[in-house]
Amino acid sequence: MPKSETLDKRYPHLSRFLSIQGWIEIGADEYSTSFVRAFDPGGMIHEGQESYATLDDALADLNQGVKNIWRSMASSHRPLRNLYLIQSTQCGLSCLI
Repeated sequence: MPKSETLDKRYPHLSRFLSIQGWIEIGADEYSTSFVRAFDPGGMIHEGQESYATLDDALADLNQGVKNIWRSMASSHRPLRNLYLIQSTQCGLSCLI
């Protein structure tokens, strides 16, 4: 699916995160009180607030949260995980491990 250039420019850290190693969840669920969450293969890396005035505010919070995590990892000299893309030819799914 082609990415929106507007969203890529508006949320550059989130866009990069989603393209290389992570995913996000938007909306309430039975496991968390936050409206937005960011995950990588190791688990949740950012949990947002319970609510936001706009969806734009929620995405901006995710963008800042990812930026802060990456900055923290860089300052502590922790290497990013090695990720491998596994593609199933039978079902057409791609998975990061």
